[in-house]
Amino acid sequence: MHEGNKNRLLIISGLALTMCSAATIASLPTAPSDPLSAALEIGDANAVHRVEGQLNVHSDTRALDDAQLHYDVPNLLRLAIHYEDVRFQRGTPGDLLLALRANGIARASALSLGDANTFLKEAIRARNQLLPALTKSIGGVNTFDNGLDTADLEGALHKAPKVSVSWKDATHTFLFPNISAMLPTASGPKPSIRVGGRTVAATVVTNRSTFTPVWITISPSDQKSLGLIQLVKNIGSATAIYHSHPYTSEIDLYLAPSVEFGPLVMHNVAVAVMESDFMPPETVVGMPMLRQFGEVTFGDNRMTVARTGSDICKSGVPLSFASGPDLNGAEVFPTSISGKTALANFISDSPIVVGVRPGFSETVSDGKQVDLAVGSWSLQYQAVVPSSWKTSQDIVLGNGVLKNNTVSFRFDAPTPSICMAKATHS
Repeated sequence: MHEGNKNRLLIISGLALTMCSAATIASLPTAPSDPLSAALEIGDANAVHRVEGQLNVHSDTRALDDAQLHYDVPNLLRLAIHYEDVRFQRGTPGDLLLALRANGIARASALSLGDANTFLKEAIRARNQLLPALTKSIGGVNTFDNGLDTADLEGALHKAPKVSVSWKDATHTFLFPNISAMLPTASGPKPSIRVGGRTVAATVVTNRSTFTPVWITISPSDQKSLGLIQLVKNIGSATAIYHSHPYTSEIDLYLAPSVEFGPLVMHNVAVAVMESDFMPPETVVGMPMLRQFGEVTFGDNRMTVARTGSDICKSGVPLSFASGPDLNGAEVFPTSISGKTALANFISDSPIVVGVRPGFSETVSDGKQVDLAVGSWSLQYQAVVPSSWKTSQDIVLGNGVLKNNTVSFRFDAPTPSICMAKATHS
Protein backbone atom coordinates (compact mmCIF):
# COMPACT_ATOMS: atom_id res chain seq x y z
CA MET A 1 0.00 0.00 0.00
CA HIS A 2 1.14 3.50 -0.77
CA GLU A 3 1.09 6.13 1.94
CA GLY A 4 1.78 9.70 0.96
CA ASN A 5 -0.54 12.54 0.03
CA LYS A 6 1.63 14.86 -2.01
CA ASN A 7 -0.31 15.89 -5.08
CA ARG A 8 1.86 16.80 -8.02
CA LEU A 9 0.32 18.26 -11.15
CA LEU A 10 2.80 17.54 -13.93
CA ILE A 11 2.74 18.68 -17.52
CA ILE A 12 5.16 19.92 -20.14
CA SER A 13 6.45 23.28 -18.97
CA GLY A 14 5.30 26.19 -21.10
CA LEU A 15 2.52 24.44 -23.00
CA ALA A 16 -0.34 25.92 -20.99
CA LEU A 17 -1.07 29.51 -20.14
CA THR A 18 -2.22 28.79 -16.60
CA MET A 19 -1.72 25.63 -14.62
CA CYS A 20 -1.44 24.32 -11.11
CA SER A 21 2.14 23.10 -10.98
CA ALA A 22 1.95 21.79 -7.46
CA ALA A 23 -0.91 21.21 -5.08
CA THR A 24 -1.29 19.48 -1.76
CA ILE A 25 -4.39 18.58 0.19
CA ALA A 26 -4.13 17.47 3.80
CA SER A 27 -0.79 15.74 4.10
CA LEU A 28 -0.67 13.10 6.81
CA PRO A 29 2.13 10.95 8.25
CA THR A 30 3.48 8.80 5.44
CA ALA A 31 5.07 5.42 5.01
CA PRO A 32 8.19 5.02 2.85
CA SER A 33 7.68 4.88 -0.89
CA ASP A 34 7.55 1.43 -2.45
CA PRO A 35 7.41 -0.13 -5.94
CA LEU A 36 3.64 -0.55 -5.78
CA SER A 37 2.99 3.12 -5.01
CA ALA A 38 5.46 4.13 -7.72
CA ALA A 39 3.59 2.02 -10.30
CA LEU A 40 0.26 3.52 -9.20
CA GLU A 41 1.60 7.05 -9.48
CA ILE A 42 2.53 6.58 -13.15
CA GLY A 43 -0.63 4.63 -13.94
CA ASP A 44 1.20 1.57 -15.22
CA ALA A 45 -1.41 -1.17 -14.75
CA ASN A 46 0.93 -3.94 -15.88
CA ALA A 47 3.60 -2.85 -13.39
CA VAL A 48 1.00 -2.61 -10.60
CA HIS A 49 -0.17 -6.18 -11.18
CA ARG A 50 3.40 -7.44 -11.48
CA VAL A 51 4.42 -5.85 -8.16
CA GLU A 52 1.24 -7.11 -6.48
CA GLY A 53 2.28 -10.64 -7.47
CA GLN A 54 5.83 -10.14 -6.26
CA LEU A 55 4.66 -8.80 -2.90
CA ASN A 56 1.80 -11.30 -2.63
CA VAL A 57 -0.50 -8.51 -1.49
CA HIS A 58 -3.89 -9.22 0.03
CA SER A 59 -7.04 -9.21 -2.10
CA ASP A 60 -8.35 -6.04 -0.43
CA THR A 61 -5.24 -4.17 -1.54
CA ARG A 62 -5.64 -5.50 -5.08
CA ALA A 63 -9.25 -4.33 -5.12
CA LEU A 64 -8.21 -0.85 -3.99
CA ASP A 65 -5.48 -0.71 -6.62
CA ASP A 66 -7.82 -1.79 -9.42
CA ALA A 67 -10.47 0.74 -8.44
CA GLN A 68 -7.82 3.45 -8.33
CA LEU A 69 -6.32 2.46 -11.70
CA HIS A 70 -9.79 2.43 -13.28
CA TYR A 71 -10.82 5.62 -11.49
CA ASP A 72 -13.90 3.75 -10.29
CA VAL A 73 -14.52 6.36 -7.63
CA PRO A 74 -17.79 5.17 -6.02
CA ASN A 75 -16.31 1.70 -5.56
CA LEU A 76 -12.98 3.16 -4.43
CA LEU A 77 -14.73 5.19 -1.74
CA ARG A 78 -16.52 2.13 -0.39
CA LEU A 79 -13.38 -0.03 -0.47
CA ALA A 80 -11.22 2.63 1.18
CA ILE A 81 -13.59 3.10 4.11
CA HIS A 82 -13.77 -0.68 4.63
CA TYR A 83 -9.98 -0.98 4.45
CA GLU A 84 -9.66 1.92 6.90
CA ASP A 85 -12.02 0.18 9.35
CA VAL A 86 -10.10 -3.09 9.24
CA ARG A 87 -6.67 -1.53 9.66
CA PHE A 88 -7.79 0.78 12.46
CA GLN A 89 -9.20 -2.15 14.41
CA ARG A 90 -5.88 -4.00 14.16
CA GLY A 91 -4.18 -0.98 15.69
CA THR A 92 -0.47 -1.65 15.06
CA PRO A 93 1.64 1.36 13.99
CA GLY A 94 1.88 -0.03 10.47
CA ASP A 95 -1.85 -0.71 10.32
CA LEU A 96 -2.61 2.79 11.57
CA LEU A 97 -0.45 4.30 8.82
CA LEU A 98 -2.32 2.21 6.27
CA ALA A 99 -5.64 3.28 7.82
CA LEU A 100 -4.56 6.89 7.36
CA ARG A 101 -3.68 6.24 3.74
CA ALA A 102 -7.10 4.67 3.22
CA ASN A 103 -8.68 7.67 4.92
CA GLY A 104 -6.86 9.92 2.46
CA ILE A 105 -8.12 7.86 -0.47
CA ALA A 106 -11.65 8.00 0.95
CA ARG A 107 -11.50 11.78 1.33
CA ALA A 108 -10.09 12.20 -2.16
CA SER A 109 -12.78 9.92 -3.56
CA ALA A 110 -15.50 11.86 -1.80
CA LEU A 111 -14.17 15.16 -3.14
CA SER A 112 -13.98 13.68 -6.63
CA LEU A 113 -17.67 12.79 -6.38
CA GLY A 114 -18.46 16.29 -5.11
CA ASP A 115 -19.51 14.74 -1.80
CA ALA A 116 -18.50 17.26 0.87
CA ASN A 117 -20.58 15.42 3.45
CA THR A 118 -18.53 12.21 3.30
CA PHE A 119 -15.27 14.18 2.96
CA LEU A 120 -15.98 16.01 6.20
CA LYS A 121 -17.00 12.83 8.03
CA GLU A 122 -13.72 11.20 7.01
CA ALA A 123 -11.74 14.30 8.00
CA ILE A 124 -13.46 14.27 11.41
CA ARG A 125 -12.60 10.60 11.82
CA ALA A 126 -8.95 11.20 10.95
CA ARG A 127 -8.66 14.15 13.35
CA ASN A 128 -10.61 12.62 16.24
CA GLN A 129 -9.62 8.94 16.01
CA LEU A 130 -6.85 7.97 13.60
CA LEU A 131 -4.32 10.69 14.31
CA PRO A 132 -4.65 10.46 18.12
CA ALA A 133 -4.31 6.66 17.88
CA LEU A 134 -1.14 7.03 15.84
CA THR A 135 0.27 9.58 18.27
CA LYS A 136 -0.43 7.20 21.15
CA SER A 137 1.19 4.32 19.26
CA ILE A 138 4.37 5.96 17.95
CA GLY A 139 4.56 9.29 19.76
CA GLY A 140 5.39 12.60 18.16
CA VAL A 141 2.93 15.07 16.73
CA ASN A 142 0.64 13.72 14.03
CA THR A 143 -1.76 16.23 12.53
CA PHE A 144 -3.02 17.59 9.24
CA ASP A 145 -0.81 20.35 7.92
CA ASN A 146 -3.60 22.72 6.93
CA GLY A 147 -6.97 24.16 7.90
CA LEU A 148 -8.45 20.77 8.73
CA ASP A 149 -6.48 20.90 11.99
CA THR A 150 -8.44 23.80 13.44
CA ALA A 151 -11.61 24.14 11.36
CA ASP A 152 -15.05 23.57 12.84
CA LEU A 153 -15.56 20.37 10.87
CA GLU A 154 -18.72 19.43 12.75
CA GLY A 155 -20.21 22.84 11.98
CA ALA A 156 -19.23 22.51 8.32
CA LEU A 157 -20.83 19.09 8.21
CA HIS A 158 -24.18 20.58 9.24
CA LYS A 159 -23.97 22.88 6.21
CA ALA A 160 -23.15 20.08 3.75
CA PRO A 161 -25.96 17.69 2.75
CA LYS A 162 -25.11 14.65 0.65
CA VAL A 163 -24.54 15.39 -3.00
CA SER A 164 -27.28 14.30 -5.40
CA VAL A 165 -27.30 13.85 -9.17
CA SER A 166 -30.05 14.09 -11.79
CA TRP A 167 -30.12 14.09 -15.59
CA LYS A 168 -31.97 16.45 -17.91
CA ASP A 169 -31.19 14.39 -21.01
CA ALA A 170 -29.12 11.42 -22.16
CA THR A 171 -26.61 13.38 -24.20
CA HIS A 172 -25.45 16.90 -24.96
CA THR A 173 -23.11 18.48 -27.50
CA PHE A 174 -21.17 21.64 -26.68
CA LEU A 175 -20.16 23.69 -29.72
CA PHE A 176 -17.17 26.06 -29.72
CA PRO A 177 -14.80 27.67 -32.26
CA ASN A 178 -12.40 25.34 -34.04
CA ILE A 179 -9.53 24.41 -31.75
CA SER A 180 -7.24 24.11 -34.77
CA ALA A 181 -7.76 27.81 -35.46
CA MET A 182 -7.02 28.98 -31.92
CA LEU A 183 -3.88 30.85 -30.95
CA PRO A 184 -1.07 28.77 -29.39
CA THR A 185 -1.80 30.39 -26.01
CA ALA A 186 -5.45 29.30 -26.03
CA SER A 187 -6.39 26.65 -23.49
CA GLY A 188 -8.63 24.51 -25.68
CA PRO A 189 -12.35 23.76 -25.47
CA LYS A 190 -14.43 26.07 -23.29
CA PRO A 191 -17.99 24.79 -22.99
CA SER A 192 -20.40 26.57 -20.70
CA ILE A 193 -21.18 25.43 -17.17
CA ARG A 194 -23.67 26.78 -14.68
CA VAL A 195 -22.41 27.10 -11.10
CA GLY A 196 -24.97 28.34 -8.62
CA GLY A 197 -26.80 31.13 -10.37
CA ARG A 198 -24.19 32.00 -12.99
CA THR A 199 -23.21 30.58 -16.37
CA VAL A 200 -19.51 30.77 -17.23
CA ALA A 201 -17.12 29.30 -19.78
CA ALA A 202 -15.13 26.39 -18.38
CA THR A 203 -11.70 25.12 -19.31
CA VAL A 204 -11.85 21.34 -19.78
CA VAL A 205 -8.75 19.47 -18.66
CA THR A 206 -8.09 15.75 -18.75
CA ASN A 207 -4.81 15.63 -16.87
CA ARG A 208 -4.97 18.47 -14.39
CA SER A 209 -6.06 17.67 -10.87
CA THR A 210 -9.20 19.55 -9.89
CA PHE A 211 -9.89 17.46 -6.73
CA THR A 212 -13.59 18.29 -7.05
CA PRO A 213 -15.77 18.19 -10.19
CA VAL A 214 -15.19 21.93 -10.60
CA TRP A 215 -12.17 24.03 -9.66
CA ILE A 216 -12.65 27.80 -9.49
CA THR A 217 -10.01 30.50 -9.44
CA ILE A 218 -11.75 33.70 -8.42
CA SER A 219 -11.07 37.11 -6.95
CA PRO A 220 -12.03 37.45 -3.28
CA SER A 221 -14.59 40.15 -4.15
CA ASP A 222 -16.38 37.91 -6.68
CA GLN A 223 -16.96 34.82 -4.54
CA LYS A 224 -20.47 35.72 -3.39
CA SER A 225 -21.77 36.05 -6.95
CA LEU A 226 -21.68 32.28 -7.38
CA GLY A 227 -23.77 31.67 -4.28
CA LEU A 228 -21.11 29.42 -2.75
CA ILE A 229 -21.12 28.32 0.90
CA GLN A 230 -17.75 28.22 2.62
CA LEU A 231 -17.03 24.95 4.44
CA VAL A 232 -13.30 24.82 5.25
CA LYS A 233 -10.59 27.37 4.53
CA ASN A 234 -7.13 26.17 3.55
CA ILE A 235 -7.72 22.48 2.91
CA GLY A 236 -4.57 22.69 0.82
CA SER A 237 -2.36 24.92 -1.27
CA ALA A 238 -1.59 25.27 -4.95
CA THR A 239 1.26 26.84 -6.83
CA ALA A 240 0.23 28.13 -10.23
CA ILE A 241 2.49 29.29 -13.04
CA TYR A 242 1.30 32.42 -14.82
CA HIS A 243 3.52 34.16 -17.37
CA SER A 244 6.46 32.13 -16.05
CA HIS A 245 6.00 33.32 -12.47
CA PRO A 246 4.93 30.99 -9.63
CA TYR A 247 2.12 32.07 -7.34
CA THR A 248 1.00 30.12 -4.29
CA SER A 249 -2.51 30.36 -2.90
CA GLU A 250 -4.59 28.35 -0.48
CA ILE A 251 -7.34 26.03 -1.65
CA ASP A 252 -10.66 26.44 0.14
CA LEU A 253 -13.57 24.02 0.18
CA TYR A 254 -16.96 25.43 -0.72
CA LEU A 255 -20.39 23.99 -1.38
CA ALA A 256 -22.26 24.95 -4.55
CA PRO A 257 -26.05 24.59 -4.28
CA SER A 258 -26.07 23.35 -7.86
CA VAL A 259 -23.77 22.68 -10.82
CA GLU A 260 -25.13 22.02 -14.32
CA PHE A 261 -22.88 20.66 -17.05
CA GLY A 262 -24.66 19.56 -20.20
CA PRO A 263 -27.38 17.06 -19.22
CA LEU A 264 -25.94 16.52 -15.73
CA VAL A 265 -27.28 18.40 -12.71
CA MET A 266 -25.52 18.06 -9.36
CA HIS A 267 -26.92 19.47 -6.12
CA ASN A 268 -24.91 20.32 -2.98
CA VAL A 269 -21.60 19.91 -4.78
CA ALA A 270 -18.16 20.28 -3.24
CA VAL A 271 -16.03 22.73 -5.23
CA ALA A 272 -12.40 23.69 -4.78
CA VAL A 273 -11.83 27.45 -4.79
CA MET A 274 -8.54 29.32 -5.09
CA GLU A 275 -9.00 33.01 -4.32
CA SER A 276 -6.43 35.20 -6.03
CA ASP A 277 -5.99 38.86 -6.91
CA PHE A 278 -3.17 38.11 -9.34
CA MET A 279 -4.42 35.04 -11.23
CA PRO A 280 -7.09 35.51 -13.93
CA PRO A 281 -10.52 34.10 -13.04
CA GLU A 282 -11.03 30.59 -14.36
CA THR A 283 -13.49 27.75 -13.96
CA VAL A 284 -11.98 24.33 -14.64
CA VAL A 285 -13.83 21.08 -15.33
CA GLY A 286 -11.57 18.10 -14.71
CA MET A 287 -11.66 14.33 -14.75
CA PRO A 288 -13.88 14.15 -11.62
CA MET A 289 -16.66 15.78 -13.68
CA LEU A 290 -15.94 13.96 -16.95
CA ARG A 291 -15.94 10.60 -15.13
CA GLN A 292 -19.60 11.20 -14.22
CA PHE A 293 -20.47 10.43 -17.85
CA GLY A 294 -20.46 7.12 -19.68
CA GLU A 295 -18.71 8.62 -22.69
CA VAL A 296 -16.99 11.90 -23.52
CA THR A 297 -15.89 12.72 -27.08
CA PHE A 298 -13.67 15.63 -28.11
CA GLY A 299 -13.65 17.01 -31.65
CA ASP A 300 -12.20 20.08 -33.31
CA ASN A 301 -15.21 22.30 -32.67
CA ARG A 302 -17.40 20.29 -30.33
CA MET A 303 -17.50 18.07 -27.28
CA THR A 304 -20.23 15.50 -26.68
CA VAL A 305 -21.04 14.08 -23.27
CA ALA A 306 -23.38 11.10 -22.86
CA ARG A 307 -24.87 9.40 -19.85
CA THR A 308 -24.07 5.96 -21.31
CA GLY A 309 -21.41 4.83 -23.74
CA SER A 310 -21.98 3.78 -27.33
CA ASP A 311 -20.44 1.37 -29.80
CA ILE A 312 -19.02 4.06 -32.04
CA CYS A 313 -15.58 3.32 -30.68
CA LYS A 314 -14.61 -0.34 -30.72
CA SER A 315 -10.92 0.02 -31.48
CA GLY A 316 -9.75 1.72 -28.32
CA VAL A 317 -7.08 0.80 -25.80
CA PRO A 318 -7.36 0.38 -22.01
CA LEU A 319 -7.31 3.55 -19.99
CA SER A 320 -5.72 3.70 -16.56
CA PHE A 321 -5.08 6.57 -14.17
CA ALA A 322 -1.80 7.77 -12.74
CA SER A 323 -2.34 8.98 -9.21
CA GLY A 324 -1.32 8.96 -5.60
CA PRO A 325 -3.84 8.80 -2.76
CA ASP A 326 -5.17 12.24 -3.70
CA LEU A 327 -6.26 10.81 -7.08
CA ASN A 328 -4.18 13.58 -8.52
CA GLY A 329 -2.99 12.23 -11.83
CA ALA A 330 -3.88 11.90 -15.49
CA GLU A 331 -5.42 9.35 -17.79
CA VAL A 332 -2.77 6.99 -19.18
CA PHE A 333 -2.95 4.70 -22.19
CA PRO A 334 -0.55 2.55 -24.26
CA THR A 335 0.79 3.86 -27.55
CA SER A 336 3.31 2.89 -30.16
CA ILE A 337 5.62 5.55 -31.54
CA SER A 338 8.10 4.74 -34.30
CA GLY A 339 7.63 1.08 -33.41
CA LYS A 340 8.39 1.52 -29.70
CA THR A 341 5.76 1.04 -26.99
CA ALA A 342 5.12 3.91 -24.60
CA LEU A 343 2.69 5.29 -22.05
CA ALA A 344 0.83 8.42 -23.15
CA ASN A 345 -1.82 10.85 -21.99
CA PHE A 346 -4.13 13.33 -23.68
CA ILE A 347 -3.96 16.97 -22.57
CA SER A 348 -7.10 18.70 -23.76
CA ASP A 349 -5.86 22.21 -22.92
CA SER A 350 -2.49 22.01 -24.71
CA PRO A 351 -2.18 23.13 -28.35
CA ILE A 352 0.49 20.62 -29.37
CA VAL A 353 -0.13 17.52 -31.48
CA VAL A 354 2.57 15.08 -30.31
CA GLY A 355 5.07 15.72 -27.53
CA VAL A 356 7.82 13.21 -26.71
CA ARG A 357 9.87 12.96 -23.55
CA PRO A 358 13.51 13.95 -24.08
CA GLY A 359 15.68 10.85 -24.11
CA PHE A 360 12.75 8.56 -24.79
CA SER A 361 14.33 7.24 -27.98
CA GLU A 362 17.49 8.02 -29.93
CA THR A 363 15.45 7.80 -33.13
CA VAL A 364 12.99 10.53 -32.09
CA SER A 365 14.27 14.10 -32.23
CA ASP A 366 12.55 17.47 -32.22
CA GLY A 367 10.77 18.09 -35.51
CA LYS A 368 11.20 14.55 -36.79
CA GLN A 369 8.16 12.89 -38.31
CA VAL A 370 7.00 9.92 -36.25
CA ASP A 371 4.47 7.15 -36.69
CA LEU A 372 2.09 7.10 -33.74
CA ALA A 373 -0.57 4.45 -33.09
CA VAL A 374 -3.29 4.16 -30.44
CA GLY A 375 -5.11 0.90 -31.03
CA SER A 376 -6.08 0.80 -34.70
CA TRP A 377 -5.74 4.59 -35.09
CA SER A 378 -2.51 5.98 -36.52
CA LEU A 379 -0.97 9.35 -37.20
CA GLN A 380 2.16 10.65 -38.90
CA TYR A 381 3.34 13.97 -37.54
CA GLN A 382 6.39 15.97 -36.54
CA ALA A 383 7.15 15.40 -32.87
CA VAL A 384 7.89 18.13 -30.36
CA VAL A 385 10.75 17.16 -28.02
CA PRO A 386 10.96 20.04 -25.52
CA SER A 387 13.98 20.74 -23.35
CA SER A 388 11.83 20.62 -20.20
CA TRP A 389 9.51 17.69 -19.44
CA LYS A 390 7.64 17.33 -16.16
CA THR A 391 5.23 14.49 -16.72
CA SER A 392 5.97 10.83 -15.98
CA GLN A 393 4.50 9.72 -19.31
CA ASP A 394 6.58 9.15 -22.44
CA ILE A 395 4.18 10.73 -24.93
CA VAL A 396 1.70 13.59 -24.69
CA LEU A 397 -1.06 14.26 -27.19
CA GLY A 398 -2.57 17.73 -27.19
CA ASN A 399 -5.73 19.17 -28.66
CA GLY A 400 -3.84 19.72 -31.91
CA VAL A 401 -4.78 16.16 -32.86
CA LEU A 402 -8.42 17.24 -32.95
CA LYS A 403 -7.98 19.11 -36.25
CA ASN A 404 -8.50 15.85 -38.13
CA ASN A 405 -9.36 13.36 -35.38
CA THR A 406 -11.68 12.71 -32.48
CA VAL A 407 -10.76 11.50 -29.01
CA SER A 408 -13.34 9.51 -27.02
CA PHE A 409 -13.26 8.34 -23.42
CA ARG A 410 -15.50 5.39 -22.59
CA PHE A 411 -16.07 5.26 -18.84
CA ASP A 412 -19.03 2.95 -18.25
CA ALA A 413 -17.29 -0.31 -19.23
CA PRO A 414 -15.55 -2.50 -16.62
CA THR A 415 -12.23 -1.23 -17.99
CA PRO A 416 -12.30 2.38 -19.20
CA SER A 417 -10.91 2.96 -22.67
CA ILE A 418 -9.77 5.71 -24.98
CA CYS A 419 -10.43 5.64 -28.72
CA MET A 420 -9.00 7.91 -31.39
CA ALA A 421 -10.52 8.00 -34.85
CA LYS A 422 -10.30 10.02 -38.04
CA ALA A 423 -12.78 12.88 -37.98
CA THR A 424 -15.65 12.93 -40.46
CA HIS A 425 -16.05 16.57 -41.42
CA SER A 426 -19.54 17.70 -42.40
